[in-house]
Amino acid sequence: MNSQNTQSPVADHECEVRSPPAQAGARCEVKASLALRTSHLARLSRSGFTILELLLVLVILAVLAGIVGSRFVGQSQSAKIKAATTQLQNFKLALGRYEIDMGRYPSSSEGLRVLVERPSGQNTKAWQGPYLDGDAVPKDQWENAWNYRQPGQHIPEGFDLWSNGPDGTEGGSDDIANWTK
Repeated sequence: MNSQNTQSPVADHECEVRSPPAQAGARCEVKASLALRTSHLARLSRSGFTILELLLVLVILAVLAGIVGSRFVGQSQSAKIKAATTQLQNFKLALGRYEIDMGRYPSSSEGLRVLVERPSGQNTKAWQGPYLDGDAVPKDQWENAWNYRQPGQHIPEGFDLWSNGPDGTEGGSDDIANWTK
């Protein structure tokens, strides 16, 4: 048998034609040898990420989340303080309207609840409330009750009204009160 006429058992799709197909006796060479196949498998196994690379990416994402999160927390706290200051002004207006109608501010024992429900006792006909929206006295932005005292220690001719602020402790520098600016 002539070596030129022998056909390789390898299918045509695995061969590469080195000469034009019109030439007689064109030869096919097998492209995929064992060495190339193992090289290809080695490249495939190295194409993924190592656990170290994945952990590095997670650490970077955690650091970025911490930086961005801390900025939002600071803005959130600032927004709560501004909202509490606005709510304090609303209470002052409601207490002023109550004082005009009733001729006095609510006592400390009556508290702020008389702004949303009719007080008991004498002269309740003058009450024109509710002076605040809703059925209950709103809490501050940290879900704590507002503090009210009449007569006030800081404003003896009126009342003291304050929130304990973000720390929830009375007397801190973060308290929001009607006697401070």
